[in-house]
Amino acid sequence: METDIRRANQVARKVIDNISGVLIGDEPAVRLVVMGLLASGHVMVEGPPGVGKTVLAKSLARSIDARFQRIQCTADLLPSDITGTNVFDQRDRDFHFRPGPILSQIVLIDEINRASPRTQSAFLESLDEHQVTVDGVGHPVPEPFVVIATRNPGRHAGTFPLPDTELDRFTVTIKLHYPYPHDESAIANRQLVIHPLDEIGPVVSIEDVRQAQNAVRHVFIDPTVVEYVVALIGAARSHPSVATGPSTRATMAAINMARAHAVLADRDFTTPDDVRAVIAPVLAHRVTEEGVSDGLLDINEIVSDLIRQVPIERTNQTMPDNTTT
Repeated sequence: METDIRRANQVARKVIDNISGVLIGDEPAVRLVVMGLLASGHVMVEGPPGVGKTVLAKSLARSIDARFQRIQCTADLLPSDITGTNVFDQRDRDFHFRPGPILSQIVLIDEINRASPRTQSAFLESLDEHQVTVDGVGHPVPEPFVVIATRNPGRHAGTFPLPDTELDRFTVTIKLHYPYPHDESAIANRQLVIHPLDEIGPVVSIEDVRQAQNAVRHVFIDPTVVEYVVALIGAARSHPSVATGPSTRATMAAINMARAHAVLADRDFTTPDDVRAVIAPVLAHRVTEEGVSDGLLDINEIVSDLIRQVPIERTNQTMPDNTTT
């Protein structure tokens, strides 16, 4: 197990370093997307235009040599444009399935809230069950399967609200911001001749990623740490500024992301500090808050309040019996 964790850590580090060479100045975001990959989760990316959302998705796909597809959402996009459809072939006079772009390993859904509610519903099955159903027949997605979606602020024209059931299927939210001046200078200088994305290549294989994901699933987590996650989720549901609290899916997302965070720290056990490190991006898109539209409370303040409310129960049982310090 210790060897598996070490290998998973090396896989993660290689991918992080490779992406950071392209997406300059956003290592926390890069770490989060790689943890999302290790946790077998999906990622929502928010930020103004031109800050590297597409570059982040493409860099991840190229770093692991994954099959990549991009879906540009518009109001007239149809569910069949996403899932694929059965096409009649005159040669054998039979129908054959033509897969849609969602049947890839890394899928970028650009401006997801510009798709109509009917089309958005086509994403739900693939996000949760890792398959699409067309004419009553299920078609599994290739593994590993990670969806990276971007969305525009709700105030933008031509957008549709994302239902809570859809948002809940994303593991974490990553926020990208405008770069600092010294980082922007470095970005500009690197793109004077060629975009660094054109030079990026794979540093690990798909099989390496599968093994790393399996290692994350076997990271030890003590029942007291699970209870800490449950207490945080429960506090979010009863917070006075929260209208709709997170579901049990959020509990599992926090646990899986905490395990991935432990792997990045080269540990085979999870601590409450791992949970604290990931709980904000896990809850960011799940907590529907009252008062935010009036500028009374920021979502990050709600998450910070939850962490202050729920004490960390430190215990000697946060490590497996065979772990030495």
